[in-house]
Amino acid sequence: TWIRISQDQDPPYQILLNPGDRVERVASQGFTLDIGNAGGVSIVFQGRSLGELGDSGEVVHLRLPAAP
Repeated sequence: TWIRISQDQDPPYQILLNPGDRVERVASQGFTLDIGNAGGVSIVFQGRSLGELGDSGEVVHLRLPAAP
């Protein structure tokens, strides 16, 4: 699964995750995530699981925290 992460106002970066890999990030304002193979990841935000984000192979775009 590939993920592109933008934290606060920092430039985005991409990572490739293998099964069992774990990434933890902290931001003061929030995140923008582009997730390839959304069915292959589990996201926890502020201690809560976001549940299923999509199907296997699906690309999902998230903004956390979500805009009101």
